[in-house]
Amino acid sequence: MTTLKFKETFPKYPEYSDAIIALRPGEPFSISQNDYKTLQWYGENKPLEQDIQVKLEELTNEYLKTVYRRNRYLEYPSVEEQLEMLYNDIKNDNLKEGTWIKSIDAIKVKYQKP
Repeated sequence: MTTLKFKETFPKYPEYSDAIIALRPGEPFSISQNDYKTLQWYGENKPLEQDIQVKLEELTNEYLKTVYRRNRYLEYPSVEEQLEMLYNDIKNDNLKEGTWIKSIDAIKVKYQKP
């Protein structure tokens, strides 16, 4: 039996180029090694290095605020397993201290919201 999880997308860890795109959406550029010295700007109004660094830090902080969601998602049992736990807990009249609540609580404690 194949167990599936609902598809959830998570942002990737932000890179230097992501900060540039956030600052100047749609502007053409190329970069290598995530280094300002390698930034080739093909449009007008090239962003300053310190502006890129500030934006990268902002994007990184936003990313780190949601890392717990990805970690929880990866560790939660599949939906089928959770339904089985819930069924057994309901059948045994053990919703408040059953296997499902203990399983989910342990993961929520392990990966707390910041």
